[in-house]
Parts: sequence; C-alpha cells; structure tokens
Amino acid sequence: MNTSIPKINKILSAVKIHNEELVDNYSWIKQKDWKEVILDPNKLNTAVKKYLDEENLFKEDQLKDIKDIEKKLFEELKSKIKNEDNSVPKKDGGYFYAYKYNKNNEYPIYYRKNTENNFEEIVLDCERKSKTHSYFNVASIAHSHNHKHVAYNTDTNGSEYFSIFIEDIETKKILSPEIKNTTGDIIWSLDNKYIFYVGLDQNHRPTKVFKHKIGSDGEEDLLIYEEKDPSFFCSINLSKTKKYLFIRTADHETSEYLFINLKLNELTPIIFKKRIKKIEYDLEHHEKFFLISTNIDNAKNFKIMISHEESYQKWEEFITYEKVNLILDFILLKDWLIRLERTEGSENIIILNLNNKNQHKI
Repeated sequence: MNTSIPKINKILSAVKIHNEELVDNYSWIKQKDWKEVILDPNKLNTAVKKYLDEENLFKEDQLKDIKDIEKKLFEELKSKIKNEDNSVPKKDGGYFYAYKYNKNNEYPIYYRKNTENNFEEIVLDCERKSKTHSYFNVASIAHSHNHKHVAYNTDTNGSEYFSIFIEDIETKKILSPEIKNTTGDIIWSLDNKYIFYVGLDQNHRPTKVFKHKIGSDGEEDLLIYEEKDPSFFCSINLSKTKKYLFIRTADHETSEYLFINLKLNELTPIIFKKRIKKIEYDLEHHEKFFLISTNIDNAKNFKIMISHEESYQKWEEFITYEKVNLILDFILLKDWLIRLERTEGSENIIILNLNNKNQHKI
C-alpha cells in the first residue's frame, strides 16, 4: 500500500488584532461546539475525521518496514511488567481491602477478605465492566463505612468527564442513577446514606461540591460549595479520623481549605484559613488538633504547624523551619507523624513519635 501525504483544505481566515492582520488557513478545524465533541467524538467534523484517518493510514504505511521491531520492543517492555500483581491489603473494619491484576488482564479487580474467615469477595470487577467499552477508565472507588455499598467513577470515551455509579457489593444492584460530569473524588457520609462528590462545569473545571442521597435522582443533589474564582479548582478528601470532610480549592500558588464536621447535621463549609495570595497550605486532623504544612511567614521550603480544634485559625510552629529542608509531604497517624523531606537533592523519610517527640530518619 502506497499512500500519499494527507492534505486538508485551506480556508482563508484573517483577523485584525492591534492593527496586525493574522492569517490562519486552518482555524475552521476548531469547531465551535468542541466541548460537545469531547463528550461525544461522533460529533467531530467529518472532514477533520477523514483527515485524521488518512494521517493514521499514512503513518502505518511509512512505518510498515519496522513492524517487527515495533512488536519486539512492545513485547520486551511488556515483559518488564508483572503479568499478575496484587496491591498491599488495607484493613478497614472487618475486612482487608485490595486489588489485583489476573493473568493477561488489563484492568484491576477490587476485592476484600474477611478478617475472621479469610473469605474473599469481589467488590468491583473492572476487567468485566471494560468488556462492553472500547475505552474504560476507573478514577477511584470508595466503599461505604458499613461495608455494604461501593461507589466508583468511570470514563468510557477518554473525555475525563467521569460518571459515578453506586452498587450493592453483595447483589451488584445499581442503587442510584448515573451521576454524570464529575471528577474522581468520592466521600461517603458517616451514616452511609449520602456521598459527596465534585462536579465539572462546561469548561471541565472542578468547581462545585455536591451531596447525593443514595437512591435519589442526581437532579436532586444538594450544592454544598461553589468556587467562584475561575483560576481555582476544587477537590475533596476525608480526614484520617473520618470526622471532617475537607474541601480544598487552589490555583498554582495559593490554596484554601474549608471543612465540614460529618458528625453534625450542619452542612455549611467553614473556612479553615482564608486564602492569601501566594500562601499554600495542606492539613490533616488528629483527634483534638490539626497539623498544617505551609509556606506562610516566608517559609519557602514549607514548615509544619499545629492548631487546636477550638482555635483552629491560631497556628503555632510544630516542626521548626529549616530553609535547607524542603518538606514535600506528610502523613499523620495516631502515634506518628511521617514526613518526606529533600535536603541537598536527597530525599529522606523522617518518622516522629507524637508521644515522646523522638524522631529518626530513613
């Protein structure tokens, strides 16, 4: 097969900006309804689709002589990946939760084992669900606190607009209608009757946090928070203590947290510390206090501060700031604070005992 170099039509288009004429013969390719095309590729302009198909055929023709090498390289790279694999089990209540890849499978199977009798049960079989789609991606899954239900996000066309589905783990029955146009964030309420999620707007920006009642129509979902600044994006997570829902909103240099006490019926988010331009912070909760990683007070390499629940906006230094150490991340456990630091190009894990304040480096 000898194919010629694909060509696409030129249509003269000129605009004047600051008295300068800009000519673009291919501006017609960008469709006015491009946002709809992302959601439904079938709406792509037929002339553009034809050109892309011709480009792919041309590529295949030009590279046909190296097909054997291509296959050999692919098989070599694939051989470096485990054909079967298991994640480290994570204990929650009476179960160990994990995921595994069976032989020759491309998608994980999420499962759990009973801690008493070691009985294994499938929570979500992504390999099976992928069979009816040419493209399939699961952003995240989250089981309810009573271990009866699972919520998960899927994208089946590559648009990164994820749909949420909620299933009964035992019967596999769908419990709520599909919730469209979301991110990968899912948090269960403590009573297992609701989930919180982040919705995407028409420009694919995560700007709204919703509360969904299990079994209800998505049209009835309650708006909890909406970010008005177009440069800020939202995400949600659950505190380690499972007491607070955190709403994080941030741009590339400024962040702000809001929190909701899930043990109360009050759903109005409370600002943890109002955003200040070029000040970043992240936080975690530990029983009676919060720990905060921040660059406030000109701590360019970040420091860790503490605030107590009753005076959460009053921050005090917890880990003394050292400008030679860049704090990259931290994990807060019941008795330990684990932080990742970089010093002179080398990364170190520092483990601090919260009871006696002794620490050691790995």
